[in-house]
Amino acid sequence: MCGSSLAAGRGVSPESVRKPGFVAQDCCRHGRHHGETDARGCDGRARDACRVDDPVDDAVSIDRSGVLAGGIEDRSAILCVELSHVDILRSSPDIENGVTAVAKLTEEQKAARVAKRQMTNALREEAGAHRNEAKRQEWRDKGMYLTREQAAAGELCRGCGLPVIDNLGNWPGTMYLTPEEKAEYDADQARYKEMHPDCEAHRWSMSGSRATHCGFCCLPVPMSPEQYENISKILLSSPRREEELDIWERTLTCGHVVEQRVHHTNQRPSFSTARCPECELTRGVVSSAKTVEAAARMAEAKRKLDEQVTRAERELKKAEKVAAEAREKLAKLKSSPERTAT
Repeated sequence: MCGSSLAAGRGVSPESVRKPGFVAQDCCRHGRHHGETDARGCDGRARDACRVDDPVDDAVSIDRSGVLAGGIEDRSAILCVELSHVDILRSSPDIENGVTAVAKLTEEQKAARVAKRQMTNALREEAGAHRNEAKRQEWRDKGMYLTREQAAAGELCRGCGLPVIDNLGNWPGTMYLTPEEKAEYDADQARYKEMHPDCEAHRWSMSGSRATHCGFCCLPVPMSPEQYENISKILLSSPRREEELDIWERTLTCGHVVEQRVHHTNQRPSFSTARCPECELTRGVVSSAKTVEAAARMAEAKRKLDEQVTRAERELKKAEKVAAEAREKLAKLKSSPERTAT
């Protein structure tokens, strides 16, 4: 059976088969061919007109321009192929420039893929949060935290064993390192990677020290009273204005929804996890939706303020009227004949 008749049997028009780039499966792999064949079992006349796209599946793309250039008129002999059922289902009826078009996803399929990707990312963030919480609970249970005085005295980090403060001074910029310093710096970086290959955490170090510590393994040093005071001043100097905050509803991996307020200058909430008050666990955030705009809240706040101003002005006018009446009554009393007679 040649290509045109076989295509018709599969429900595909011969015109579609003759289009450039139509993907078909070589019938020669099943031993059915016409004319002289080479080692692959391909028709010798069509060999130069075929472009092998996938040697594993023996799929070929018939190049119509190559067929015409070879002077071959018998298309059916060349298109002696068994059409791939999968390719027929996945191919669009309109194939141009030799490219097989893949069927587009429906809106439901797109939404399902997005939801699956969001859930996967949220579960990954949730697992990371639980991992960090378990590590910090372990530090508290074992009493591993150092005081600032202990760290300043040169005690070793109870996570990695390096000094928290080695008093070697800060590393200069890498472009300013001497050859000796560069070798030492590279050795420190290599040692860090060897000690923390799978921690996937940030790095930190203390001012005046060159020791690099891991954000997952190494216990942080508590802030000094001066640092607490300075941070408190910064936070207290900027009062919270509710009307400037957007309200977001965040759906968690457990299915519960929590509310979070974010300043309107931020495009979206920055944290990928949130505490679920019902589960009493940290959960990954699957999706976030803004429910109340800060602009609307500010407009509402302005409207309420305008109402208060209007009410105050009305009360003031009423009070002024009462005061004017009282002054008039007082003036009459003062000028009464009975009062002047006495």
